[in-house]
Amino acid sequence: MILALEAEDERIQALPPHPELGTSTMTVTIIHGGTGSNVVPDSCSVYAGWRSIPGDDVAEITARIQALAEQSCPLPVATKVLGSVEPFYQSPDTDWLRQLAEWSGQTPTIEPYATNAWAHSGKPYECVVLGPGSIEQAHRETEWVDIAELDKLAKIYARWWGIPHNA
Repeated sequence: MILALEAEDERIQALPPHPELGTSTMTVTIIHGGTGSNVVPDSCSVYAGWRSIPGDDVAEITARIQALAEQSCPLPVATKVLGSVEPFYQSPDTDWLRQLAEWSGQTPTIEPYATNAWAHSGKPYECVVLGPGSIEQAHRETEWVDIAELDKLAKIYARWWGIPHNA
């Protein structure tokens, strides 16, 4: 299965990238199997995280991974999608985002990680992922956010909502 996932990731990386989002990514995230170093496992589970871009077809890619896994493994192989959401993309070139950029002192960027912004995909309004700190400190055992970053974000939110910062 891992060989199949690697082969599909190599194929995906060779595709023409989205002009702003790049290519999809696929990463093996969890492997379960076996009970000891001297025992042949009776089963093995491999989990992969796949970050898609607009135009990716979940069913097509899943079928390709299944076929590749069956070709490389003589044992029964099953592929199951545990969850799937549409990729989110919104142009960073809007008046509202330019205003937030001015207030924050940052340039709008597009990042290759997942958020819950997908739930707003295709809606008739703009959406922004705006938070304190750096993704470099997020989702780690020692996750942290600098207090100055929280204060800066509070000032941006207050300005956006028309609330005095010390209210």
